Amino acid sequence: MQILIVDDDTTTLFVTCALIRRIDGVEPVAMANPWEALSWLEQNAPDLIMIDQIMPELDGMALLERLRAHRHLASVPVVMVTAETSIGLRVAALERGCTDFLTKPIVVPELLARVQNLLKLRVSQHLLNARAATLSSRVDEVTDLLGRQAKETEAVRRDSEFRFRTLADSIPQLAWMAQPDGSMLWCNRRWCDYTGSTFDAMRHSGWSGLVHPDHAERVAARFQRSLETGEPWEDTFPLRGRYGEWRSFLSRALPVRDPDGTIVQWFGTNTDVTEQHEAEEALRRAKEAAEQAVRLKSTFLASASHDLRQPMQSLFLFAGTLHGHVQGESGRTALAHLERGLDVMKSLLDGLLDVSRLDAGVVRPMVEDFPACDLLAHIAASYAPVARGKGLDWRMAECRLTVRSDRVLLGRIVRNLVENAVRYTRSGGVSVDCEVVGTRLRIAVRDTGIGIPANQLERIWEEFHQIGNSERDRAQGLGLGLAIVQRISRLLDLPVLARSELGQGSVFSVEVPLGTEAAPAERPPQGCTVAPGGHERFAVVVDDDVIVLLGLQAILKEWGYRVLVAGSGVQAVEKLRVEGRVPDVIIADYRLRDGLVGTDAILAIHALFERAIPSILVTGETGPECQHDAALHGFGLMHKPVTPRQLGSAVTRFLNEANPVPA
Repeated sequence: MQILIVDDDTTTLFVTCALIRRIDGVEPVAMANPWEALSWLEQNAPDLIMIDQIMPELDGMALLERLRAHRHLASVPVVMVTAETSIGLRVAALERGCTDFLTKPIVVPELLARVQNLLKLRVSQHLLNARAATLSSRVDEVTDLLGRQAKETEAVRRDSEFRFRTLADSIPQLAWMAQPDGSMLWCNRRWCDYTGSTFDAMRHSGWSGLVHPDHAERVAARFQRSLETGEPWEDTFPLRGRYGEWRSFLSRALPVRDPDGTIVQWFGTNTDVTEQHEAEEALRRAKEAAEQAVRLKSTFLASASHDLRQPMQSLFLFAGTLHGHVQGESGRTALAHLERGLDVMKSLLDGLLDVSRLDAGVVRPMVEDFPACDLLAHIAASYAPVARGKGLDWRMAECRLTVRSDRVLLGRIVRNLVENAVRYTRSGGVSVDCEVVGTRLRIAVRDTGIGIPANQLERIWEEFHQIGNSERDRAQGLGLGLAIVQRISRLLDLPVLARSELGQGSVFSVEVPLGTEAAPAERPPQGCTVAPGGHERFAVVVDDDVIVLLGLQAILKEWGYRVLVAGSGVQAVEKLRVEGRVPDVIIADYRLRDGLVGTDAILAIHALFERAIPSILVTGETGPECQHDAALHGFGLMHKPVTPRQLGSAVTRFLNEANPVPA
């Protein structure tokens, strides 16, 4: 900011300028000659002028009159510096436009305070002037705008009703407006076109007469309640058309309120939902039909699984009993071929039924937290000997982390991946690695096998598709393993990824969510032990299929067991009461006659002897029910058809866990 100081005393002028410079942002202009000051002021307008009262060339009062004569200086504050205290002088100065006085001798703080206050007032004056100019401009603009709007208002008002009517008539709904008491106030053309009525007729009779008689009372009561409470109204009911047809409409009404909250009218629309209701009804019927088809398919799969596995189970057991009776190399060779054929039939049956059950959506996962090492230990126990028997290196990483998934289904994924790796690897090795990736555990199966061409990576998930087995050699598998893996991965929402390079091997990986708590690990199977006291083992077999019962009896006797067979749990308990001896092991079919299950038979035997006995459920079903029962009671579970080797391993493992060999 700029201050002009006029004083013929150069010493006073110099000191005053020095003091003024103490104020931030202020630049003083000093002039000793008042005429020169007037000349300078013709071209400049400072923010403050300080003049001395007594000057020989032109005294302060005369200079003040000349300053106020300049239009651009009329509002600039002027401070008169004087040694006089006469009131008359001050009144005369104020009449000529003086703003303030400083009395000599000047006190420095007073000088600085007065100057700062005047400069603040000057800043405020500038702001007020700017605002006044802006307001004046805005007033002109608003006045002009109001003038234009006044000219347009009438045209808009005239056009408003036309636009509203056009819009209301073009919407697909039947629109209407009503008075606060519900009487008709207006309806659109769609309403008149559908009902065949006019607004005048509707205004007198209302539209309740168009509602289907079966719904009229309910609709009237609900609308009346909305009129009384002011709540929005919504209902669906049939309305009669001009030709007597009935169509379903979704009717909605909203209250229109004034600023005080008083309802001044109701606005409503009726939307034709006839096609939607018909589509929903068709969808409901289709859904029921689909659910019925799934139930029938599930029933068929369960029956097919049971009925196909039962005779195959007999074949496996009786084939196993032939080993001690077949003589000669040719006989043993024929028996080996028979068993290999049965193994292929079992693999094909298991794979087909698993694919069908997964496609039918009847498999329900049992998600739980369990240690990954439990699952991997079982897989290693099954496939490590096979891999090493082919001369392959086998490695499985140790993993002590807990995962959350379905134990059985996840095991099936990893088992199928490992089985593929071992089958298609001729040299090198197979490894199973674990790696934490975020909140998941990645289980990767690596091999140095034949690899997969890039153009075949998508097809490996198809049923019966195999790389390098165009002759359909059953010794190389059936081509269902990866199809089952893909279906289970979708069911469990576990991504399975595949990477491969032809001739270099493949990597298949599955990512499983990490669990929050660990479950106790199962003890690994131990070797076979001799029965306490040196006597032969005693096994109880419960099955309602005579052929399977005889097969189990024959194979167990072949292994040196004393066997008690029964067709039901009740029969087994009765025979055991007579026998009086506690069984070493119980083998029971899951699905028995009269709606009973093997679980009931095993528990009845346990209750008879008041102790837990190693027990195995054998079933031709693959549903979750028997798995739940086995897990709940700690029973073993085997799915038919069971090979003699599988049965023997399971029996030995359960007996050894019940009677471990002393260290």
